Amino acid sequence: MRRRYALKSMRRTFTAICMLAQGGRCAICGHPILPHEVPVLDHVIPWSRGGEHSLENVQAAHWRCDNLKGDMTMDELRAAIQQGRLRLPEPPEEEPPSAMEGEYGLQ
Repeated sequence: MRRRYALKSMRRTFTAICMLAQGGRCAICGHPILPHEVPVLDHVIPWSRGGEHSLENVQAAHWRCDNLKGDMTMDELRAAIQQGRLRLPEPPEEEPPSAMEGEYGLQ
């Protein structure tokens, strides 16, 4: 139990440091990570390819961007985008849709 708490605490610390270093922007698409979004830690050299979980190898990203990147390096991702094999996701909405709005909620 103690180890799980330590890992969670380390992840929060790494995310906060990365967010400050990156000016609150996603390292992959460059758009701001808005307050209602939860940033994820992306490994520059993917974990599956032997990348370490260290401050030098992690960056904050939108979960959509991290999911798109998968186990590619940033160079491989850029090449895939330039070749038209992948497209970066649209920038996030400024405000999340309210649960009270929409078809069954208040207008």
